[in-house]
Amino acid sequence: MGANNAAPDHADAACRDAGNAAEQYTRPAFAAAHSFARRLDGKAPWKAIKENKPAAGTALYVAIQVIASLKTVFYPFLPFSS
Repeated sequence: MGANNAAPDHADAACRDAGNAAEQYTRPAFAAAHSFARRLDGKAPWKAIKENKPAAGTALYVAIQVIASLKTVFYPFLPFSS
């Protein structure tokens, strides 16, 4: 088999390395997104708007800013979705 299998083996290794690099890069971003989702759920602006409109507005503003930041972070991996 020898030389004919060298290119596919090299390509497989390159794909694995790229996948590992992508996972190392995106894992903290997914953790931040998950953490923020829990925070937003705790703020519950959909409920707070009845009692405290400024607080609900602030929570929604922060949510939009976080989403915009995550869009930028994920762009290299999801270019057509970001």
